[in-house]
Amino acid sequence: MTSDFLNCLTDVTRCAGDLALQHQRALWKLTIERKGKQDFVTQADREVERFIVSRIRAEFPNDGVLGEEGARQPSASGRLWIIDPIDGTHNFIRGMPHWGVSVGVLSHGRPLVAAIYLPAMGWMLSAASGLGAWFNGVALPKPATLEDVVAFTAAGPLLDTDSHRWLTTLVRDELQGSERRLGSATAALAAVALGHGDVYVALDDHIWDVCAASVIFEECGRTHSLNWDAGQSSERMVYVGGSAEVVDKVRSVMARRASHLGL
Repeated sequence: MTSDFLNCLTDVTRCAGDLALQHQRALWKLTIERKGKQDFVTQADREVERFIVSRIRAEFPNDGVLGEEGARQPSASGRLWIIDPIDGTHNFIRGMPHWGVSVGVLSHGRPLVAAIYLPAMGWMLSAASGLGAWFNGVALPKPATLEDVVAFTAAGPLLDTDSHRWLTTLVRDELQGSERRLGSATAALAAVALGHGDVYVALDDHIWDVCAASVIFEECGRTHSLNWDAGQSSERMVYVGGSAEVVDKVRSVMARRASHLGL
């Protein structure tokens, strides 16, 4: 059942991503709205979320839904689909490839299956709890241990300049590493899962940004700070995910030095 459910999820996610990619290839036709400072939503975001939700309601009508663009449906089955239809919308509307569709499914609050699809880059990452994680159909390898840390970071426009500076200080001074910012949690998390980096640190993500990646991390030997037992809300959160050693160090530093940032 789990493998069949994963096959359905990856098909839905792939179709959703290909639909979004069609819109990106015709950006001049796209309606773009501003939700806040450097925070955009497009006709494509909403259309992709509607597409995913329509597939869920057709095939799993008793399942619940929590989507970034407002889709809400309580669960009668115990399963909850957590959806980010286009993560990295700012990149998307600029014609950049670093954006993706992220869908994680929980069963009674615990990880079940997940898929991340970056259609402009041809990346499909998926996982099923207890069965493993895959990249374009090939099993994801366990993380390598490298001396030099590469950290992907994210701090949105609602956070002040000191918060952004603190992230850079964390990576350079505490981790003795180098920093990357892609402008998309999904793209950065996929890169960490693939071993292109060691850790992802975000100061104001949401559950739809990180749910799918967290399931994938658990199945490919990485770890994360998300607490499944706490229940999942739409509130902003601090999130750390990647290799266990680096994640533990980041969380230790945050506990000691980040109280002035409200973390």
